[in-house]
Amino acid sequence: MAQWRLLTWLQGLDLHRIVASALEKDSDAASHVFLCGLRSRGELTQLLQSKVVFESLVNVLWTHVGELQQAGTADGSDDRIASKFSGAVELSYSGLDTFFNGLEGVVGAPSPNVYDSMATEHVNGPDSVKQFVTGNYGIQTTSQIEWLYVVGEGVSCDQLGLTCWPKESEEKLAIHHHRTRRPLANIQRAAETRNEQLRRAGHLLLITEELISANMYTGPLFVKYNAVLRGLQTDVPFLLSTMVSLCCPEAVARGYAVGSVTIDEAKSSLNTYTTTLHAINSAVIKLGKLTKATKVYRGIAGMALPAEFWTPNEVGVRGGVENAFMSTTLERDVALGYAQGDGIRMGIVLEAQQGMVSRGADITWLSQYAHEREILFGPLTGIEVLSIRMEGSVVIIECAFSVCLVTRTLEQVLNKRHGLVKEMGNNIVLEVPAAMQGTGINADTVGDIAAELEQELAVKVLHSEATAFNDDSHFVHAVQMMMKLKHEAVGAKRVLTEMQKLDPGVLVCHAAAVVARLGQEDMAIEMLARLPKGDLAHICKECLFQKMLADEEPQVRAATARVLSHLDTNVLADWAPSLMPLLCDPSESVECSVLDTLSNMAPADLVEYEDSFFCTNGGCRISWLSACSLCQGAVQAGRPSTAGSIRAIRCADRRGICGRPKRKWLSHSWCRTRAGVPITECTAACICR
Repeated sequence: MAQWRLLTWLQGLDLHRIVASALEKDSDAASHVFLCGLRSRGELTQLLQSKVVFESLVNVLWTHVGELQQAGTADGSDDRIASKFSGAVELSYSGLDTFFNGLEGVVGAPSPNVYDSMATEHVNGPDSVKQFVTGNYGIQTTSQIEWLYVVGEGVSCDQLGLTCWPKESEEKLAIHHHRTRRPLANIQRAAETRNEQLRRAGHLLLITEELISANMYTGPLFVKYNAVLRGLQTDVPFLLSTMVSLCCPEAVARGYAVGSVTIDEAKSSLNTYTTTLHAINSAVIKLGKLTKATKVYRGIAGMALPAEFWTPNEVGVRGGVENAFMSTTLERDVALGYAQGDGIRMGIVLEAQQGMVSRGADITWLSQYAHEREILFGPLTGIEVLSIRMEGSVVIIECAFSVCLVTRTLEQVLNKRHGLVKEMGNNIVLEVPAAMQGTGINADTVGDIAAELEQELAVKVLHSEATAFNDDSHFVHAVQMMMKLKHEAVGAKRVLTEMQKLDPGVLVCHAAAVVARLGQEDMAIEMLARLPKGDLAHICKECLFQKMLADEEPQVRAATARVLSHLDTNVLADWAPSLMPLLCDPSESVECSVLDTLSNMAPADLVEYEDSFFCTNGGCRISWLSACSLCQGAVQAGRPSTAGSIRAIRCADRRGICGRPKRKWLSHSWCRTRAGVPITECTAACICR
């Protein structure tokens, strides 16, 4: 835990300014010449031993010693410093879960109609004509008036029933400068220089809505915007009350104050300024890319930091995530002056060095208070405490700021669906080589297919305006069209069509790609059937046809069985044990395919599985051809006219399996001709019974 250190304390007293006063001349150049011209150490000693320098050093030191004694920080420990904030309203910060959800996770998504939505939020919102007073400059105004103050160049105070535009209270005039009304046209002209810088760097340009919202933020409306951002992410009563009183209708605010309205009920009528907040944040993101990486300061008066800023967490980190926009200044003295404590409660100054990525936006050029030299950070900026020191009655907290990279610009938020579809399209095109892998199709053809798909996507899907994808029906249609185009480009039909152009020898080497598409296109069966039977037998074994016969998709099981029908009869017999269980498959297409395949078996092999043709319920799954093969096989096996074979033929006649025409009678001569073996009169009588 950090301790008070003399050297650090002295560094904060600006003692170097006293030394400079003894050595400085009319200009830096003159001072440089003077120092280079010093002839001896004694001459320098004489300058610094002057009474003026000595008295100045003593006065500054004694003043700050008194402040140190009054603050009561003898040991200077962080715990002791934190205790000096006892009784002050504690600031509320969030954790990393909020940080990674971004601004949309807090206030939702903005309206695609940005300007109109911003106008509605300020002119026709539930709190638009409700007066509020800012705590810093004491300006009394309304959201409606402030909107017109920025965008209503043709609107006069008289039209609003005002003698003048809302201004700072008299008590504040001696301390602060009046705000300056900047015509929107002037701000737009000033933005041209920044946009040119952004254009050269390849970044998104500032748009009018961002300029309007950023300018409004620098005026009184910042209290409302920040009240919403803090109130929606806290259960601190003070912050909730502030949000409701500022951004809800007056009746709701009064009800909440006396407890007759719950916070959930109050939120239902809350003006969240969603689109405006996104516009301000968008401006901060864009302008932050132009900001020089300087040191910035933020003064905090009359408030206390939570325990997370004083005590390291489980991973040794102190700090939190600022829920609201965070105003900082380049002027250290401004921050110190704002944060000066009263001796009972100390003030706080956050001091941070901006970096390569984490930089705020310099909004001085469009601010209503340009003298503040404000550097604005967006909501959900991470604040990590690096060290803590005292300067009189002010606590200086050296920090590292981390801007929320999850939060996006207006274009990125509003075009998110378009970006989603575009990225999806890019991925689909990149998937083409993978889809063609193992097919034997040459690289040039694959490249042509990918280029063709990319062109089709551009013409049929991505041609619409980016905001069009915010319409649900358009978005769904776009996704469906992309899937259709992908299927046409890399689906089984296209792949098999291209593979048909391969030389037979090459096709054999890539037959696994054909097998993988069984059940999707009949073309796959035809291609495998044309292969040499020896190669086909090897492919069936290597491609695990036995497992494919048990596939959960019936079309795959059926197609696999049909491929096996093209094997030599002696090889097909080896597959009979795997085929027989499918005679009772719940899918009729599978059953028919298996029966057709079994019909190609040698009768002597088929009769060995005679009982498999009958289901447990006494029914029969058998084709005409298989029935006759059973009879033939029975005779060849020395079992002429077995009851099973006879029943099989009679059952096949009755059912007309596999679409064969039903016959009422089965003649003796037909059986003899079909089976090709003599059948006894007794057998014929049984069959024709």
